[in-house]
Amino acid sequence: MDTLKLSDVLSPRPVADFVENVFGRTHLRVSTGQVPAECALESFERLIWAHEDKISTHLVAHRPHGEVTPPRRRQHKDLFRWAVDQFHLGHALRLEEADTIDSSLAMLAGDITRRLFSIVSTDLVVVPASASATAFPVCYDEDLLILQTAGECRWHTSTDALAPDGAHCLRAGDGLYVPSGNLQAFCGGSDHATAAIWRIRPLTCTDWWAALVEVLAEQDPDLRTSVPDAGGHAQSASYHDALERLSQAGHCPDLEEAVWQRVRLRLADSNRPTPGGHLRSPDYAATIDEHTLLQRRPGASLVLFKRAADVFVYVPGLGGVEVDESQPSGLTFPLEAERLLHAIIDQPDAVCAAQLPKEYTLACRLSTLRQLCREGGLQIATTEVNR
Repeated sequence: MDTLKLSDVLSPRPVADFVENVFGRTHLRVSTGQVPAECALESFERLIWAHEDKISTHLVAHRPHGEVTPPRRRQHKDLFRWAVDQFHLGHALRLEEADTIDSSLAMLAGDITRRLFSIVSTDLVVVPASASATAFPVCYDEDLLILQTAGECRWHTSTDALAPDGAHCLRAGDGLYVPSGNLQAFCGGSDHATAAIWRIRPLTCTDWWAALVEVLAEQDPDLRTSVPDAGGHAQSASYHDALERLSQAGHCPDLEEAVWQRVRLRLADSNRPTPGGHLRSPDYAATIDEHTLLQRRPGASLVLFKRAADVFVYVPGLGGVEVDESQPSGLTFPLEAERLLHAIIDQPDAVCAAQLPKEYTLACRLSTLRQLCREGGLQIATTEVNR
């Protein structure tokens, strides 16, 4: 499942339909045969065993009257054993941000991020068989895409057109999109059940305004000066002066482009390339030929934009964009390479040099692909490795 994408989860429903539901904030049922193996009960157990450090900060046990987090003191047992005991007591377990420790889930979260222009994280839920009559209350502030991966669960939402009573019964392979604030509780069936929940927070004007203020403050030192705390006229004058500066700057085309670049960079930073093959990437890059298929590395959201003298490609993990870094690091290419880079980065599926624009020489196409592979933005496609 290394190449699992949003289109696999939604198939045969087009991704465009799902995007319309997200922005229209309406419930949507999907049914697919693509169930990530990483969401199975045994895989969940392996994840929390191998990443016990995540249990203390990312694992939640759901009880009938609320949630409980792992104890700070181990109480003569390790945290993995604590999680197992909670499950045996009939409590559901939820592992938050599982995409930060599993490459397949990271690739899917990254694909959803790019498709929806949203911040995405993945929760895995396991429900014991003994909890068939137990409703576990839950509250999410984000939009949710729920995929039932094993067993059966009833997901209780506020009343909607799909389920007048608000109860959605999902079996393995069924999915449900729920707008933020609508999911109220869930309960299992006669056997244990597992599910994956993608938490989706679309970017809003607040993100745009934050980027605008950040970029403008970098360009205008006067906006970084102290403001008076005396109240009255001085305070009002400072406020209106700042508003005037924002209003004037908002009509500058160069600033507008810089703000959108910052928004895209911040979104790219929400997904980090997962481990696997980084140490040997120079060896892999050297083997790339005209027909070698390459794909985006799991978790990598590449961002491309044109500058005055070159084309800049940001690769998360290769460079950071912290609050005090106005110029994040990344890869630079000549201006002439812009169309070639777009053909590579905008391609949702695997691509090879032979499929890229022929206006560029084969040597140029191979050199660009090899550089992106060496620096962790691309990797040789799984189908190519398994051939």
